Amino acid sequence: MNKVTLTPLLIEELGLSKEWTVLEAYKKWWYPDVSDTNYRLTAAGMQALKLANSYEFDFKFRHTPAELKMLSNLETIYFLDAWQGRSIIRIHIFSEKVAVMIKLYGSFQKYLENIQPK
Repeated sequence: MNKVTLTPLLIEELGLSKEWTVLEAYKKWWYPDVSDTNYRLTAAGMQALKLANSYEFDFKFRHTPAELKMLSNLETIYFLDAWQGRSIIRIHIFSEKVAVMIKLYGSFQKYLENIQPK
C-alpha cells in the first residue's frame, strides 16, 4: 500500500476528516519520496497520528546515505525524533507486528540491518 492509498484510510480510521483533506494531509504528513514507498512522517503527521498507538525504540543514527536507504526499506509508518547534534535517535513505529519483530532481533539497529526491500 502506498501513501496515496494510506492517507485517506488513516483520516477515516482516526476520524480526522473535519480537520484534514486528503490532499492537505498527504502533503503535510509525509516526507517527500520519489518512489512513494518511504513512510516517514513529518512533525505534522506525527501530531495528527498521536491518537494511534506507537512503539518507541532508540538507535544510533549516523545520518549516512546507507542508513537513510535502510530506513526507506521500512514498510510501516514511522516518525524519527531527531535530537540535533546527537547520534541516538528515537523512532516511533505504528505497527505492532514490526515492533514484535524488532524485539525479537534484540534492537532496532539489528532489525534495520536485516530487512530486505521487496
